[in-house]
Amino acid sequence: GATGRGTMTMMGGADFEQPGRTRAANLRYRFDNGVWKVEAGADYSLSIGAVRDINAHPGRFRGLDVSLAMPVRVEFSNPTRIGPQTIRLFDNSDREVDMNDIRNFRIGNVTNTNRDFSDEFESGRLDVRRRFKLFRFPFSVQAGGLSRTQTRDIHRYSGTWTYTGPADLSYLVHTRYQTQRDARFKGIPWPSVTKAWAAYQADQSIFTQTPAQVVSTASFTISNSEYIQERVDALYGQIEFQPLPRLTVLTGVRREATAINGLGPLVDPTAVWVRNADGSFARTPADARIRKPEAGAVGSLQELALVRKERGAPADRNYDGYYPSAHLTYAIGPNLLARASFAATYGRPDFTEIIPNTSVTELDTSNDPNLLDGRISVRNPGLKPWSAKNYDVSLEYYTPHGGLFSVGVFRKDIREFFVDTTRIATAQDLQELDLDAQYLGWEILTSTNGGNARTDGIEFNFQHPLHVLGSWGRPFQVFVNGSKLTLSGNQRASFGGFTPEMLNWGINFNHKRAKAIARWNYRGERLQSVVAALGPNGAQYSAAITTLDLLLEYRVSARLAVFTNFQNIFNATNRLVRYGDETPAYARHRQDTDNGTLLTFGVKGSF
Repeated sequence: GATGRGTMTMMGGADFEQPGRTRAANLRYRFDNGVWKVEAGADYSLSIGAVRDINAHPGRFRGLDVSLAMPVRVEFSNPTRIGPQTIRLFDNSDREVDMNDIRNFRIGNVTNTNRDFSDEFESGRLDVRRRFKLFRFPFSVQAGGLSRTQTRDIHRYSGTWTYTGPADLSYLVHTRYQTQRDARFKGIPWPSVTKAWAAYQADQSIFTQTPAQVVSTASFTISNSEYIQERVDALYGQIEFQPLPRLTVLTGVRREATAINGLGPLVDPTAVWVRNADGSFARTPADARIRKPEAGAVGSLQELALVRKERGAPADRNYDGYYPSAHLTYAIGPNLLARASFAATYGRPDFTEIIPNTSVTELDTSNDPNLLDGRISVRNPGLKPWSAKNYDVSLEYYTPHGGLFSVGVFRKDIREFFVDTTRIATAQDLQELDLDAQYLGWEILTSTNGGNARTDGIEFNFQHPLHVLGSWGRPFQVFVNGSKLTLSGNQRASFGGFTPEMLNWGINFNHKRAKAIARWNYRGERLQSVVAALGPNGAQYSAAITTLDLLLEYRVSARLAVFTNFQNIFNATNRLVRYGDETPAYARHRQDTDNGTLLTFGVKGSF
């Protein structure tokens, strides 16, 4: 690299606590006398949680921004798939700089981030089925409904401090944690967020907040206070009949209505200016806008109080639709079934995409009147659900020994998927996004509906008990299933998370009171996001990964069991890669994350 153009940064942090609790209750009712079948249920849950840095025990900062104290030239050599094997640093005098010496580093800023959140769910459903003898063939009618309400309440807090303490950071270095896997960084003196917090408690002069950081802390709190409530009411009706001895038809339609009420920050940078009675800006004889006295200085807390209002922007959204479906099943033989189906479905946007939140940046055009007046990044509360038409055809064979073989093909035609857009605001844009007319001609970054795509795929499933191999195999069952998909369509659409290949296999053991399930899960390379800077096909992906989950259960009695569940028992690494058509192999690796093994244990019963 060029002299004086490089640096090295250590992010000491990502250390926090996440306390939480969940309370849940459910009620079920079932009645079936052969003619009438009634099922009903009610559910309620409340989850309350937090993310804690400062209030954790022991207290800690979330992150320390630690960088080299001097500019350097960075020399990479011996490139491999995971990066260069040799890294050397040189100062402007071409003397080598030791990256394992903490005295060569300085702390810039430190941060903390706390969060409080709650999620409340309420739902109730009723399904009624009636069998009739009106025809020579079986005929039944079923109808039902569901009502569900979800309420989410989030408060986030974040602060930034500037380090003004001793230049020698040795007193903050971890004595316990060191890099183990990567030989290049085994000697790195990682700083401790816990030691930094303890030092701050002992002497608060070593971390201070500038006036701008105080305002930034308050602005973050206002901008990240969000509330949303979503209510879904659904009704459906369906009929099932058997017009031919081997043909069963199930068809119906579902209507869903969704009502959303959200609250986010109200952002109005122009609130600092005096306006005339007609709404225009009051101006001086020199044609300059007049600032309100109560607005204080630029960048002050007084200005913030005018331009940002916590939960001051409401958003109400209502939409509904009808979703028909039809399913045909034909018995080719005693153990062979053919199935064909059609269903119309839809997918709602995430809450984080529709809760009102706007960021406004006004640009200085005094030196070049041809520049844009400003830029607005705005969530779109009017974002509609995407819709899809799904077609499936499959064959299923049931073996005489209780096994199953199935294979199927499917197609999904998606319309109006979510697209990230950047455009110059028109009057219609401002009306749709509920923005002031003064922003006409500004650049708007938002999400809209407009991405169309098609998914084609094939899937298979095999499961079979092993008792056919002898008495030793009676407790065992093996299984394998997978899918292969292709995606075509608008590349601007946000198809992050699309997984083209999946494969699962494993073995079940069930004998007397003991039960065990070992399940291997393979997930192919998965699209995360489009990266335009890497060319037309540039994107970031989660690399292919295979994990192993293990469930162990012991039945204490007919109604009571204890269990332990291990997820990702061997701690497989989640790897991010980023590349385009011309990205060399050694430059594709971006990040590795080890999430560890998730252990769940408990007691379950039926009474």
